[in-house]
Amino acid sequence: MKHKKPLLLIALLGALAGLMLAAYPALARRNAVSRGEAMSLLHAWTTGRNAVRLNEGIGAGQFDANFADVALPPFASFDGKHYCADDHVLSALAWYNTTADNYQDAKASLDTVTQTIIIDGQPYDTIRTPVRRAEQSTFGGVVHGFSEGVILAPGDLSPGMHSLDVPVYFDGVLIVTLSISFYIDASGTGVCL
Repeated sequence: MKHKKPLLLIALLGALAGLMLAAYPALARRNAVSRGEAMSLLHAWTTGRNAVRLNEGIGAGQFDANFADVALPPFASFDGKHYCADDHVLSALAWYNTTADNYQDAKASLDTVTQTIIIDGQPYDTIRTPVRRAEQSTFGGVVHGFSEGVILAPGDLSPGMHSLDVPVYFDGVLIVTLSISFYIDASGTGVCL
């Protein structure tokens, strides 16, 4: 079966994520991020972030600030970011196929994308969502995509600096390794206040 070579995009828009962080720094620290909140973000990352935001009855600014507390994608705009030791943190990427004519072709091409999340030299088992239809205005219409990541629980990482490396393969060929450093602040200090 011949497939169009997909135009795969690393989503969750690193540049926009950086703008979100800059736009909402003055929001007060909220309660610790739960595993359920991190898991819902992983599953909504590709398809329903706005639906989750609207159904939860919170405004865009607060949702995006909550997202900034939990999301740890390996984008330059997150390099050096601080996270709270009390929070569950989601390190994930979303991948989209913007060229397939139908779900089956999109799924077949996206199934060839693999990635490994490595923190401080240790690979982590990831959670991968199913390929789903996503109406993403960023891409101008209907696309298909999936999210894949790991949820780090409080205590999984000690306070201090850590490294995140994500090698990404397409059809078994390494296409990119994304790398950043980040910090975990101890409870009662830094971003945990």
